[in-house]
Amino acid sequence: IPYTLSTMSICSIEDVAGAVDKPFWFQLYVMRDRGFMRDLIQRAAAAKCSALMLTVDTPVLGARDREQRTALIGTPFYAPVEQFGGESPDVQSDVYNVAVVLFELIAGVLPWPGKTYLEIFQAKLDRQAPSMRRRAPDLEVPAGIESAIAGGLLADRRERFSSAAEFRGALEAALKHA
Repeated sequence: IPYTLSTMSICSIEDVAGAVDKPFWFQLYVMRDRGFMRDLIQRAAAAKCSALMLTVDTPVLGARDREQRTALIGTPFYAPVEQFGGESPDVQSDVYNVAVVLFELIAGVLPWPGKTYLEIFQAKLDRQAPSMRRRAPDLEVPAGIESAIAGGLLADRRERFSSAAEFRGALEAALKHA
């Protein structure tokens, strides 16, 4: 029985080729990045893979080392947009995470509609922060509190609060006027 390495593997073709002593096949997902696919096919041939299996049934790529510049900690439902692009988290990322949790605690739903990670991610790209009133129409939230939380949910990290203290200050001011 041959050993088959998936495109989605976090191990390199070369590392696996050096570790197996049976026939070695490579399973390739068809992707939009044809240059990357060509590179994988060339590497599989150089590693003496005796068969190439093409798969066309997945829309989601794996977590290959070449794509990992930073770890996505937690679930994509709570992660800021910049982490999907591989940027390292910073203070604005933390503000975003807290704002998501506050939104969910108050509204009872996540800020963005969608059932899958892809739907949520696409909704997160909107420059406008989500509205509690739209996500939970029966909820009555003071405008200042909703505005403060929205300030932590902005897609562009440069437009979010610059620190947890600034976010806290906006929340405290909103609570005084609620």
